[in-house]
Amino acid sequence: MTRVAVITFIHAKNSCCSCDTITTFSVGDLMNRIAVNLFVFGSTLILLAGTVLAEQTSDAATKPTIEIHQPNPADLGGSPPFELKESLVTWLADVANKDESFIEEKLRLNRNLETKRCVSEIVFSYVRPNKSLILARCETEWRRFIRQPSWLKIEKENEASNRDEKIEISTVLALSKDVKSGELIRKTDLIKKEITVLSFPPFILSSDRDDSLIASRDLQANIPLSTTDVLIGEQVLTAIATIPSGSTLSESLMMMDVRHKNVPDDAVKIATGWNFMETNKTIMPGEIIRERHLRKSKLVRRQDPVTLVNRGPAIEIITSGTALQDGYYGQSIKVINTESGRRVVGIIVGRGKVEVNTVN
Repeated sequence: MTRVAVITFIHAKNSCCSCDTITTFSVGDLMNRIAVNLFVFGSTLILLAGTVLAEQTSDAATKPTIEIHQPNPADLGGSPPFELKESLVTWLADVANKDESFIEEKLRLNRNLETKRCVSEIVFSYVRPNKSLILARCETEWRRFIRQPSWLKIEKENEASNRDEKIEISTVLALSKDVKSGELIRKTDLIKKEITVLSFPPFILSSDRDDSLIASRDLQANIPLSTTDVLIGEQVLTAIATIPSGSTLSESLMMMDVRHKNVPDDAVKIATGWNFMETNKTIMPGEIIRERHLRKSKLVRRQDPVTLVNRGPAIEIITSGTALQDGYYGQSIKVINTESGRRVVGIIVGRGKVEVNTVN
């Protein structure tokens, strides 16, 4: 059996009743009433807190905003920042004696230099004698190196004044008559002229050969000649007939000729001294003989008979011998003297000819 506690409350007399009112609650009913009252109390607190927060927010919104303004140096009487590009344009225009508009139109800098500034005046100077590199300095803040624009020419010191003070008269060569392209220019066709302005490399006659000069284009009389107007012939060694590969050079196979163009750097330009050389390729008639076409010729081969030349202070003995190894001109080889049977060392001085030194 469940026991229920009963709590009795005695109220004051009701004005309409003559008897006292007695209210009886169980413990369960009491707890329910307390929970309801707590819920109502909590809800009231939440509503009050929301009202206070809303009022504070409204007050903050209506208050004026205080802004901190950083004054401009110019407003305080200071100087505005110096821009690197603007300062560089002014400096270049001054040193090159050009209009600033011309410099500004053509000057191109990278983005970092375009936006670079300095609170003080930027100082520029050249750091190389050829004025190819510029140093820009902002006191102790920063330094930057800038390449001199290739399109802006700066005269060297005293160059302009020297040119103005000293006018040189140059003597150049000209033609006494008109000459067509490819025609020979003889020494008698050349005359001397004096000019005060020289803006081209003049032609200088360094050869007395009349057949060594030809016109590179149509040329007019009395016009100073430049180096590009004249083709200077060069003496080169050429093949008279076909020279097979492995052939030894001889005077009967080659001749000196004059060529005015397409002359290779290694062209053979002397006719002598090639007797101990042989070709390493076939050379056609009229072809220029080049050093790359030649190689040393073996003047002595192993087991070949050779002539031994033995020179002394006042005597020369010639004997026969046999080569014990191959050799080229100027090379030392071992040979056997067939008369004495002795082995000696000699120097090759010609085809099949060895010089030995056994005479004291």
